[in-house]
Amino acid sequence: MNKIKTPSVFKLPETAFQKSLPEMRRVRQCFNVPPAICVSRTIDDQWTGLNTDAMNIAGARIAVAVGSRGITDIAEIVRQVVKKLQACGAQPFIVPAMGSHGNATADGQIQVLSHLGVTEQAMGVKIHADMDVVHVGEADGIPLYMSRPAREADGIVLVNRIKPHTDFTGPVESGTLKMLVIGLGNQKGADYYHRMAVDRGMYEIIVTAGRALIEKTNVLFGVQIVENQRHDICDLRITPGRDLEQRETELLCTARKCLPGLPLDKVDFLIVDQMGKNFTGAGLDPNVVGYSSMRLGQQKSQVKICRVFVRGLSPESQGNASGIGMVDVSTPQLIEQIDWQTTAINGFTACCPEDCKMPMTVSTEKEAVFLGLATIRPHTDRNLRLVHIKNTLELDEMYLSQGCFSELNTEVETLSKPLTMNFNQSGDLEYI
Repeated sequence: MNKIKTPSVFKLPETAFQKSLPEMRRVRQCFNVPPAICVSRTIDDQWTGLNTDAMNIAGARIAVAVGSRGITDIAEIVRQVVKKLQACGAQPFIVPAMGSHGNATADGQIQVLSHLGVTEQAMGVKIHADMDVVHVGEADGIPLYMSRPAREADGIVLVNRIKPHTDFTGPVESGTLKMLVIGLGNQKGADYYHRMAVDRGMYEIIVTAGRALIEKTNVLFGVQIVENQRHDICDLRITPGRDLEQRETELLCTARKCLPGLPLDKVDFLIVDQMGKNFTGAGLDPNVVGYSSMRLGQQKSQVKICRVFVRGLSPESQGNASGIGMVDVSTPQLIEQIDWQTTAINGFTACCPEDCKMPMTVSTEKEAVFLGLATIRPHTDRNLRLVHIKNTLELDEMYLSQGCFSELNTEVETLSKPLTMNFNQSGDLEYI
């Protein structure tokens, strides 16, 4: 891992520790949650709706494209799709579809899949990872690139979650079309498309290139997944390639309703246990925190947060701290987990070098909390809006300070008595 020495940490003045700490309560948001589905039964039902005879896949080599997101039951979904293809006489294999993730190397992308449970042993088929791309043609001035193993296959299957994107909006955002264009474009394609998007917008790039790639390549079908607020799968469709865009537009409407958020629009201080690529491509979801470090991206406006303290980086991110530019304060516990080369490649490919900025670093979590409290608006314990979450994906339960309760926009269930913020001998945050 390409780490750098932790910089000299900032030492807080003694006056910073004169701030009092608020009482916190653990709460659960009361979402209107669509029920979870049985994945295996749904795949069986959806498969019967496919005209597999017309696909003519007996004996065909089929590339099953899998990305880097931590989608619920992703390994089981991929395994079942592989088995269905094999039952039709096809010869499926798995190809990473994650742009520059995994340090833009074949081995790195195989490791990312492994963290998701997608391995050759578990899937029973080979994984063909290759950063080389084939130039497929052009669409309205947009060059079309595709991972060589996917392009050389007889057919392509896309497996991805449908959800709102972090940096742009449109009828199609994060899903199977984006996987086809950005994911299977590998580092070369992802880099070029992000640079073109600075001028033309990412939605236009994805839709224009996606439609052309469906025409020029044999995209058999996509497995389109929607998760509810509890991250259970609430919808799953197996959609023929020609219908991907229309179905994705419909499913994105469902996904928007299922996108969890914070229960108030203004937050003085947000504490996040973990950031990471497995939670969202941006590390911290701008749909949740209300802004992005991407200067050229579409800024969110529905949430206003003054300060953000992140305690750690998820192991599944393999050192990729994309989104670190959104963080105001942290400790060596986070900084020393970062692979800066991997993070820089992500920022370079996304045309977002500002995403690699290092937050102010202090020695302990105690100092990080007091730094946050000392750099927000004047407040009292009664009106301070402090929110503590696990990550920006798991937002069903969290800790709220007293000042949050008068400004809630969502019903919450209180799960604990008032708790006191405390710090152990190492300065780590805990509640008593």
